Amino acid sequence: GLRPDCLLFANTPNIDKVLKGGVYNFDTKITTDSYSAPSWGAILSGYSQEKLGINSNECVENKMFRWKTTNLFQILKNKNVSTLSVTSSWKGMKNLVQDSTIKYHHHDNTSVAENDNSATEQALTLLHEMENNSFLFLYLNSVDHTGHKYGFTLQSNEYIQSIEKVDKYLEHLINTCFKEHISLIFTTDHGGSKKTDLCSQNME
Repeated sequence: GLRPDCLLFANTPNIDKVLKGGVYNFDTKITTDSYSAPSWGAILSGYSQEKLGINSNECVENKMFRWKTTNLFQILKNKNVSTLSVTSSWKGMKNLVQDSTIKYHHHDNTSVAENDNSATEQALTLLHEMENNSFLFLYLNSVDHTGHKYGFTLQSNEYIQSIEKVDKYLEHLINTCFKEHISLIFTTDHGGSKKTDLCSQNME
């Protein structure tokens, strides 16, 4: 739920370091319903919403959810790449990473932001322990959670502050990746709009 213009507006010195040293694109072609489950399904598989059969968040939140297609974790494991995942708060993402070899889900803290912080700390620990030929997936939820509550917009101080807070959480992880020459990929599942422009259909 991270809008790129809001990312550029917010004070994010750590993510900015990644942008300055990397390749990025803030444009996207939307070919699926622009909310979490279909978007993450496409990101993690490369398949269309129609082929995935993922048409709602509730679909992946069901503990019986199983992928109908191959996904990134399966493909990497078939190439003998060790896969690890650390996810925060949303149970749908916990189910989407079901094929990761090692899985941790953070949901017991008193707030989504605290879950994000503990997930990031665990990802950093795993990063130090990882061997070559490994892939670590980290999912953070507090920016999206704040957007749904206050609006995904430059005019929402709470939303901008949530982006800045996540940037602080990521400081040590990003620095470790730079130091150890570990490749980093950042992506978001969707953007958003002002809270007054949100309707029940796009509140996912």
